[in-house]
Amino acid sequence: MSGAIRVLLGDDTLEGLAQEWSRARVAEREAMGRLTGAVIATADAGVAETVIAERTGLNRRSVRLAVALAVMWRGSVAAS
Repeated sequence: MSGAIRVLLGDDTLEGLAQEWSRARVAEREAMGRLTGAVIATADAGVAETVIAERTGLNRRSVRLAVALAVMWRGSVAAS
């Protein structure tokens, strides 16, 4: 049901819908973090970026970025 109808019927409030949206954003960030970790682990196991992209629905650029950031992070940790 749309937010407008939920508010008009008294089933929800503007504040309630804003809190719902905020929780959804947090859940999305957490899920993306888990997926990014899985992408990195899968790439480390030798699976090609194109295969990872096909299996996850991510574009190859996003896969490449996750892998590159992991490599950079590992380099900075090793250097310290």
